[in-house]
Amino acid sequence: MDILLQGYLETHYDDASESEQQAFEALLDEADLDILSWIMKKTQPDENYVNIINVIRQFAEHAKLNAKQ
Repeated sequence: MDILLQGYLETHYDDASESEQQAFEALLDEADLDILSWIMKKTQPDENYVNIINVIRQFAEHAKLNAKQ
């Protein structure tokens, strides 16, 4: 979990909108198991986190594809 969130932080956070940055910061207060469940689409995130979770999912998919190359 930490690797995924740190990767997003290092590569996307600075360029993100203020609202996305705020959502990410709020997300960090949530339990790791909840965040993981949302990212893995096992449960639905609170509506406040839908957009940031989608961005993190996209980041994870992109990182996964690059790791395979």
